Amino acid sequence: MEDNLLVIVASAAALVIGGVIAYIIFQNVLKGRAARVLAEAEKEGEVIKQNKILQAKEKFLELKATTEKEVNERTQGIGYSRKPLKTKGTNA
Repeated sequence: MEDNLLVIVASAAALVIGGVIAYIIFQNVLKGRAARVLAEAEKEGEVIKQNKILQAKEKFLELKATTEKEVNERTQGIGYSRKPLKTKGTNA
């Protein structure tokens, strides 16, 4: 009877100890996996950030070129309209 009780207590203790060890190992595996997922997400976020910065720079350069083109066209238009005025002024 005492042998059976000793076997039951030892089995229960082994089960508890095994459960604790399994829990600790499982937690360590989860932490490692979480760290890898976080690192990967950070890398992807950095790539997305760099792409968005590049897109913004490209858009800025596009808008700058468009604006400069419009300014040059207006400047040329003003230059052409002044020439006839100078010609008329010298003839008068």
